[in-house]
Amino acid sequence: MKNGNYTWRGIYLKENLSHEYNMQDKEFKNKVIEEGVPFQNGTRLQCELEICRKLNEEGDTINSGYKIKKVFN
Repeated sequence: MKNGNYTWRGIYLKENLSHEYNMQDKEFKNKVIEEGVPFQNGTRLQCELEICRKLNEEGDTINSGYKIKKVFN
């Protein structure tokens, strides 16, 4: 895994949909990159998730982004 800004992909189980996530937990990210903590297809994370929302052209609230603030496992 390389250093840099990139998005992480995963399935949000409450929606059962795949999304791109902005990983903001630097400690977890460094463990994956530098220490080889396993993070691969099928890995489940218990985390604090922030869902960003905005209004669309019809005035409906839609989810516009997902941020992982803190990983607990």
